[in-house]
Amino acid sequence: ALTKPLYESRAVINVGQINGVGQVEPPKDLVERLREQYRVGDKSEGPIKPPYVSDVSMPKNGSDDTVIIQARARSPEEARGYLEGVLAKVIKGHVQRYQAIHQQLSARLDGLQQQRNAIITQTADIDRRVAALGRDSATLAASLTLQKANLMGQLPDVEDQIGKLQLTLSAVQSNPTTVIRSPTLPARAIKPRPLLYL
Repeated sequence: ALTKPLYESRAVINVGQINGVGQVEPPKDLVERLREQYRVGDKSEGPIKPPYVSDVSMPKNGSDDTVIIQARARSPEEARGYLEGVLAKVIKGHVQRYQAIHQQLSARLDGLQQQRNAIITQTADIDRRVAALGRDSATLAASLTLQKANLMGQLPDVEDQIGKLQLTLSAVQSNPTTVIRSPTLPARAIKPRPLLYL
């Protein structure tokens, strides 16, 4: 009996990133993790039965945020279906990481906005207190004015951090992991190419 054919499906993903934080998972780490998880090229425990991940790599001349994943199976549909499952797990994991980072940054942004509002409220309060003081309270007025100056000195830095975080969290600067090329439906077997199958 001749060996049954093997079909290989191929997909390409673009690893998501958050500006100022970095990639959701460095592509080299993702390649290593998937190669280990799916025992790519590892025959130490005997041959791997299809369907299986046959290769995970980064394009040699491509961008450094692209990962190629290939899977083999006994039929074109099985190869594509298996690879779709692998991709779904990768995307799900990356979505969770992306959302966790996004939530941390959003919480930081909320904290900074509250800090800005507190500074504005405190300076307005100081202005009211100074206005209500009599002429004989010059020392207290000077002390309050100094407090206000210190608070106002913090404001540009807080505003700057808010601006940077808003930019980081904008869709222009941050994007989740996406599938650039969906798993292919192979037209021909990659090996062997017999004349008849049993």
